[in-house]
Amino acid sequence: MMIEQLQGFLKQNHNAGKNPVEVASGDILPLYPHKSIEPLKEGGCGCLRAGNDAFLLSVFFQDSDIFNVAVCNDQPTWELGDVVEFFIQLPGHEDYYEFHVTPDNVTLQLHLACNNEKYILSYKDNLFDGGLKSSTQICHEDNFWYAEMDVPYAVLGTSSSEVDGSRFSIGRYNYSRKWDKPEISSTAYFGNSGFHSPECWHVIKTQEQ
Repeated sequence: MMIEQLQGFLKQNHNAGKNPVEVASGDILPLYPHKSIEPLKEGGCGCLRAGNDAFLLSVFFQDSDIFNVAVCNDQPTWELGDVVEFFIQLPGHEDYYEFHVTPDNVTLQLHLACNNEKYILSYKDNLFDGGLKSSTQICHEDNFWYAEMDVPYAVLGTSSSEVDGSRFSIGRYNYSRKWDKPEISSTAYFGNSGFHSPECWHVIKTQEQ
């Protein structure tokens, strides 16, 4: 588990800024508001590793009001409470994948044909079984939650030798019953666009240059 490394990283000062586009496998990235470079109310960070057989994602979030009312997989998790969203696009592809995990380990898995915001209205048409393995940990006393995702290459139709140059992003919806609207953040910066903009995502490098 990466929880101690991520928790320690988040204790550092990450007031504002943008993350690099090109990142190495295993780099830890802070989250920022997805359309600005202002500090977050409640911070978070994540790490994507390209393993031998799967993409391995770990995230750590500060959260004073941890909840999501989703009770089963394949619900619209981003409308129901706290959730992490992992986006991945393989090199040379227009299609991409989206994986959600809530604090209670309820999941949503989508395969999207292209950059198309219309999926929000018909997300069920894009459901698929990506072989996602996930786990979560909640600590109400210390106001944080942690999640891990394991996405097998085989289900995505790729292998460890072919994932160098994949595009990815880590997004978060952070709800609080004290706020009028959720705080939306990401490791990537989107400006006038949104989460579903692969051209704004990071590029993971798994091979030495």
